[in-house]
Amino acid sequence: MKIQDIINHLTCPTCKSTLSFSEQSLSCQNNHLYPFLNGVAHILPDEFNVQLKSTSDIYGKLWTEDFDDFTNSKPTHWHYHEMQRVLSQKIVQGALGLEIGCGNGFDSHCMAQENPATNIIGIDVSTSIFFAQTYQKKRDNLFFLRASTTSLPFADNTFDFCYSYGVLHHLPNPFVGFEEMKRVLKPGAPFYLYLYEDHQGSVFKYYPLKLISWIRHLSTDLTPSQLKILCTLLSPFIIVSFSWPSKVLNYFNKTKRLASKMPFNFGKGLFSLKGDLYDRFGAPFEYRFSQNQLLNWYEKLSFENHFFTRLEKYAGWVTGAHKKSL
Repeated sequence: MKIQDIINHLTCPTCKSTLSFSEQSLSCQNNHLYPFLNGVAHILPDEFNVQLKSTSDIYGKLWTEDFDDFTNSKPTHWHYHEMQRVLSQKIVQGALGLEIGCGNGFDSHCMAQENPATNIIGIDVSTSIFFAQTYQKKRDNLFFLRASTTSLPFADNTFDFCYSYGVLHHLPNPFVGFEEMKRVLKPGAPFYLYLYEDHQGSVFKYYPLKLISWIRHLSTDLTPSQLKILCTLLSPFIIVSFSWPSKVLNYFNKTKRLASKMPFNFGKGLFSLKGDLYDRFGAPFEYRFSQNQLLNWYEKLSFENHFFTRLEKYAGWVTGAHKKSL
């Protein structure tokens, strides 16, 4: 896909007027200008430098530097597949879909590769979009933009589905992300999300998460390089304290339920959690949701046909709903 293929769907995130393309930039009738940098359109709102710059810096490093799991150049299986495995309905549907917070672009690439009749647009606020953009050259039905979830640069009623893995809970105001997602979905179209759960019903997870939240007050002041060192050092400690004991408990029928309740039960090798910890400790904003809170938001936004389920390996909500039909 090229910018000319989607220009009719694009709007200015500042004033919501239509955008036009000329000389490697986009502009609106109110003279808001959005450049192309390294081949990627940057359609960022005015408040980007105030609220989202730190988030952009943290995730730009997470998705594009140092973490081998996130810089594999040939993705064949990623979060999208884990989500699809626990869902009865197909995620990718219709003619045009949106991934909100595409990171390194693995999920967008996989969705486009496996569904050639559907065009996929991926957006991310961080510089990881430059890494993701390399996949765009390989697929005619794939396009990436640097944009903010809180000010999506798309016209109302544009997309046949929205997908987002682990993004909306890192927004300064997650509810605004839900509002924007609703706005750009077509009537009757679904969204599919992975979101952090608050785990109020599990003493084994709720209080360790409280400790992590306390550490985050300190860790968010670290530079990305300092944070990487911290998470690399912490990973073996957490693996030995939680992940391996959980695996031992999982061998016995009487303790399998306890094993599933332990935090970080998905850890493997000693340093396998460094990327996950970087995400947990580095994000400037992190919210966790109860099912009732999300249901209240769905009702307030008039979403229908909502559902909740879980991934096989990770604690959190796989959830979604449909925009109300006309």
